[in-house]
Amino acid sequence: MTKLADIERAGRRTHVVLPIAEWERLEDRADIAAAAQALADSNEYVLPLEVTEPIVEGIHRVRALRE
Repeated sequence: MTKLADIERAGRRTHVVLPIAEWERLEDRADIAAAAQALADSNEYVLPLEVTEPIVEGIHRVRALRE
């Protein structure tokens, strides 16, 4: 577990200092959670990468879906 440093003012904990690696890990988790929530809230249908790549390469979308 990562060791955190507490900062207190007037006997009350006001801040926590943590290593940058831990901060970056937390940021990544928050970004992933935000992206997942955006997809869940969307009304759009999302195609898997295995279908979109052939479409981008020029294969007809019906053929890409079938394959």
